[in-house]
Amino acid sequence: MPVPVPVPVPAPRAFGAALLVVTVAACASAPGFRPAAPELGSAVVEAGVGPHVAFGRQDMAVGTSAWVTGQVSDGVSLFVRGSAADFFSYQGDQQPLDDVLASGGGGVRWTARYLPHLVLGAEGSVEYEHRTGPNAEQIVIVTAGMPVAEEAAAGIWAYTNVQLGIAVPLVEDARGPFFGYAEVPLGLAWQPTPWLVVLGEGGLFLPLAGGYGAVAVAFRL
Repeated sequence: MPVPVPVPVPAPRAFGAALLVVTVAACASAPGFRPAAPELGSAVVEAGVGPHVAFGRQDMAVGTSAWVTGQVSDGVSLFVRGSAADFFSYQGDQQPLDDVLASGGGGVRWTARYLPHLVLGAEGSVEYEHRTGPNAEQIVIVTAGMPVAEEAAAGIWAYTNVQLGIAVPLVEDARGPFFGYAEVPLGLAWQPTPWLVVLGEGGLFLPLAGGYGAVAVAFRL
């Protein structure tokens, strides 16, 4: 009896399967945005901003994220990003800005086309995160990431960015450093014109152990 020969899974299908897997494991403290594609191409700078909302069992958060990316050579870019979110109890027993999580940082990214419709990359970043209120903390987060994007339809890209690293508290914290800190945002990016990108993103929101949704627009020059 002939032995069945395994059929290799095409890379686009493999990426689609990977998206289904990380949908369950996705986690983040703020929207990632900045997909690996659509690539900057002839543009030199990209600046984007967008709101996000997150829901947990007892609290919710509303915030905004922004970023600027500058292309320094073909496929290599530097970026800075910032985010802030205000937390609210469903009981309505707190004032606005009583519990705020703010973060900011930057890093470097490299991307390249693996297939005509698949872009892979690598990046490293350092970020400072500060939270006020009853859950106050100050941490520095160092991460390494692998941004991935696949063109799902003309001008529309599905993306993720698997990030692993460490979060180190700057004040006394019995938990100590958080090894294996992970983020796996999932999103879609649509480029209707060469100078505009529209994004939608979601995942799990670590501070609330719940989910988040976000939208954003990015402008390119």
